[in-house]
Amino acid sequence: MGGDFNIHSQEWDGGHHGHPGVATQLLNTAAELGLQRAPFVNPGPTFYPCIQGFRSTVIDLVFVQPDQTLMAQVTRVHNAMGESDHIPLATILSISADSGATPRRALKADREEQIRFVRVIEGEFAIKVDEHAPLNTPDQIDAVAQAIADSFSAVWETCSREVTITRRSKPWWTDECSVALQAYREHGSLEDWKLYHKAVKNAKRVFFDSRITEISITNKRTWDLMSWVQQRKLPPCEAIQYQGQPCHALPQLWDALHNTYNSASDRAFNIDILNSIPDMPVWGWGQPCHALPQLWDALHNTYNSASDRAFDIGILDSIPDMPVRGWVPFSALEMREALASCSNVSAPGPDHIKWSHLKMLMWAPTHVFTILLALANACLRVGHWSKHFKESMSVIIPKPNKPSYSAPKAFRPIVLLNTVGKLIEKMLSNCIQFDGVASDVFHPNQIGGIRQQSTEDAGLILTHMVCAGWAKGLKTSVIAFDIAQFFPSLNHEVLMAILRKLGFSDNVVKFFSHYLVGRSMQYAWGDFISDLCQADVGVGQGRALSPVLSALYLTLIMRLFELDPLTHGCFLLSYVDDGTLVVQSKSLLDNCAALKQAYSVIFELFKKFGLALEHDKSEVFHFNRSHSKDNPPVDLGYAPYTGTSPLKPKLYWWYLGFYFDRKLTFTEHVRYYSTKALSTVKAMKMLGSSTRGLRPVQKRVLYCTCLTFTEHVRYYSTKALSTVKAMKMLGSSTRVTYGF
Repeated sequence: MGGDFNIHSQEWDGGHHGHPGVATQLLNTAAELGLQRAPFVNPGPTFYPCIQGFRSTVIDLVFVQPDQTLMAQVTRVHNAMGESDHIPLATILSISADSGATPRRALKADREEQIRFVRVIEGEFAIKVDEHAPLNTPDQIDAVAQAIADSFSAVWETCSREVTITRRSKPWWTDECSVALQAYREHGSLEDWKLYHKAVKNAKRVFFDSRITEISITNKRTWDLMSWVQQRKLPPCEAIQYQGQPCHALPQLWDALHNTYNSASDRAFNIDILNSIPDMPVWGWGQPCHALPQLWDALHNTYNSASDRAFDIGILDSIPDMPVRGWVPFSALEMREALASCSNVSAPGPDHIKWSHLKMLMWAPTHVFTILLALANACLRVGHWSKHFKESMSVIIPKPNKPSYSAPKAFRPIVLLNTVGKLIEKMLSNCIQFDGVASDVFHPNQIGGIRQQSTEDAGLILTHMVCAGWAKGLKTSVIAFDIAQFFPSLNHEVLMAILRKLGFSDNVVKFFSHYLVGRSMQYAWGDFISDLCQADVGVGQGRALSPVLSALYLTLIMRLFELDPLTHGCFLLSYVDDGTLVVQSKSLLDNCAALKQAYSVIFELFKKFGLALEHDKSEVFHFNRSHSKDNPPVDLGYAPYTGTSPLKPKLYWWYLGFYFDRKLTFTEHVRYYSTKALSTVKAMKMLGSSTRGLRPVQKRVLYCTCLTFTEHVRYYSTKALSTVKAMKMLGSSTRVTYGF
């Protein structure tokens, strides 16, 4: 979609100030059509008015599909302007589904093809990888790792086939559909059309039945089916109420919307108050990424922003060293348990090997099993991590529900690794967690990154503290904070010092000293892949070792926080990168003062460890069961929440999957999850009937999961839902769950 829209906005014209409502309407209309504005390769005005004194502007725009924005190459063609006052725009578009598709290699999804692929790998392993190869030096470890990689690569090239995935490609399409379609194209008869339609219908039924069985029964991940059943919302004229009355007619709806979204049109304001606040610097260079090299630089600089960040390792001297513990080699049972816990639906890494392939290769003490177990033990014994395992790919995916996706921080990098390396990392992660719990390495207030602990434990701790405080006549206040780019910001030098301080064996310390250096990664944005970039800081999100390493990183921070005299009486709770400061006293104002002081201490500690807090994501909440409406804000002392604009508490607080209210009635929490449970089960009706599809027992699992989520946290609540409402909801859900 393109043309002269005659709309001015600072979004596409840097010389214009403001973004009028009609510009917002244009962008929303384009979004509803599945289109996005394509940037110019050579930015500049597109309209040069003939009248003197009028400024040249940008009013000619081009909108394309989101996956075509980088390939569109919208160019202002000055030479073709002629006598017109508009500059023509040249755009490169894919006129068919095949023209913009990239060929790739893939395996057929049927089980016979997967088994054949595994059998060929076994034969290739027997030829290229020696079971008795020595593994006593780094070079020998690299040689075996490279032989494994070569075997996987050779088998992949042999068994895979080149396919072209287009926007019209369907996962359920079969060879029978192709034959029926070809026959219809040749003859065009009604009978051929019926046969083609029947083939498509049968292919869809077989595909979706097998997928439902695989997801809900084989993998026991019934929740993965929810992406197929999106929420069906009520029409706006039935769902919207205004001034206590439903909008049954369109004029009433328009009046309600207009009066709601324009309620501040006559509201007084004083813009001079902004003069007391200094201007903030413009984010980045303030320029959009029009080319792939700019995009790779933006992503790399964002996810490695902590590479030059200052830190103070001397702060660890105040904590005594723990005694050094020994290291026990991996056993065959540990490898089997680590492999069994891996999900079959995880995306494969650069070696194209899935967990399901590795499970078939290592179902018994086979040749492959023996080699990989010996390789894992050699890596820890020698203290070496193969270069082959250090290469990774970061797939960039958007974070949900972000107001804008113009900044790289609105996206999340997910690391894809070679499968053998992931297996060894998972085994090492399990051992470190077991050793850390047995030796009291982790702080007792750490919940995330440690096995057999979940968000429900964090909610239980907080709920118990609040109720225990009320029993003593105390009021509880909390500040929740978030660490910016946590996994990519872990400093390697600090991490090595922490491992030595916590008493890990020389084998582990030596291994990580080589594991953390010399790593490189590629960025994948859709079908585009960047060159290798050096990653000298952080641990990738998606690695098995990332949660436990981050937990070790936070352990000493929490201990130093406890030792600080300014934090006396303050409780610090941590769940991965989400921290919570908890204070209790008889006055909420005293709580606010204590929270400000504790927040300053934790900020300085994170700074010395090379980490940073995102102040704009901090939240404050007061628990108070009295009838008082006192809900004071907190001056954090850091922008944007200072004395002139303090951090204001909310009536409900969303924390790790719970809806907390001030009196711990959990009314909002129960209302939210009971509605979600009922709508989930109702939506699941379209995936099953009395003869095929999703069975009632799977629907019941989904409903119980929603309704019993955090039931231990809600144990103290007695007013969460009235008995009548609970019985009505239970009866309705039972009919839906067991009926068709």
